[in-house]
Amino acid sequence: ETQNSLVQAGKLAALGQMSAAIAHEINQPLAAIRTFISSTKIYLARGDSSHASSNLDLINGLAERMANITSHLKTFARSGEKRGTEIIDIDAAIRGSMLLIRGQIELAGVSFTSDTIEHVFVRGHSAQLEQVIVNLLQNAIQALENVGTPTIRLKVEATHDQVRITIVDNGSGIPDEHRDRIFDPFFTTKAIGKGLGLGLSISYGIVRDLGGQIHVSNLPAGGTEIVVELPRHHPESSFEHA
Repeated sequence: ETQNSLVQAGKLAALGQMSAAIAHEINQPLAAIRTFISSTKIYLARGDSSHASSNLDLINGLAERMANITSHLKTFARSGEKRGTEIIDIDAAIRGSMLLIRGQIELAGVSFTSDTIEHVFVRGHSAQLEQVIVNLLQNAIQALENVGTPTIRLKVEATHDQVRITIVDNGSGIPDEHRDRIFDPFFTTKAIGKGLGLGLSISYGIVRDLGGQIHVSNLPAGGTEIVVELPRHHPESSFEHA
């Protein structure tokens, strides 16, 4: 119960830190929808049904984008309940995480690149894996606050037995005196209001529950590398043994 409470507190803390960026993500399509509605009225007044119909399709697409964001917000914020595991598509989990964190990356002026693989699966709970990815990306963003050209790279690699999700930033790295404590609950070097010190601790617990491991290290050229290793799941093997 305590662990579940900490996970939920971590989720709410993450959402609080993302709130301005999420508002920005929703305001952009809203502004575009207002513009398209105005031009659609003009097209209809002119009897130009073709352009009016095209604008309505664009409005529908923007509305779906906002619906995807709010749907993911509800899923992300939901309290964890006891249920069986599911098959998680790694690429889909990363795309879901990006719906929530992309605005924060853009507002921070961070250059972000992603190299993922399709049709690679693990077993667990997709909302929890998305929480890990969001937590790790938030940590990377905050580590880049005073960097001139901040960059984050996310890469997915897979062998037959394992999936590796690697997140690399070009920040100042982790001070030696903090390296042994970064996974401790409530340990943080951030200013008050910047975080609860739960992100890495919660991520560590979730990854462990998924049967995986998480490693954090400083790179020789500077910056931090976080690697999440998870057991790979092959859906076809489930049918073979069903």
